[in-house]
Amino acid sequence: MSELDIAYEGLYEYAMEGPGGHVIPDDVRESLDDDDFGIPSKRKYPLRVPGNKKLTDELVQKAVQMFHYALPEYREELAKNIVAMIKRENLSIKIDAKNRMFKYVSFDSLPEKNRK
Repeated sequence: MSELDIAYEGLYEYAMEGPGGHVIPDDVRESLDDDDFGIPSKRKYPLRVPGNKKLTDELVQKAVQMFHYALPEYREELAKNIVAMIKRENLSIKIDAKNRMFKYVSFDSLPEKNRK
């Protein structure tokens, strides 16, 4: 798999330290509900590990940081689902108004405590 393929297809599959970087083990990934993903219909971009707020926070933070690498056809839905996950899990992640995801959602849709 090329680096570009990894950037697009496995971009947010981060959670657990390992020799190959951060990855969610397959058994954990399979146990996730569709709505735990940034793109539920494709089960792409995991954003939540139920019962583990630290890993959920890391996944969402990484999704925000790496948003610009997502395929263009996924960006609007992914941006909305990132904001929804921040609200749903009451995460403390701060996001700058200049982040590229705000081309797809309103900065005002983010709770004030999460605005930078």
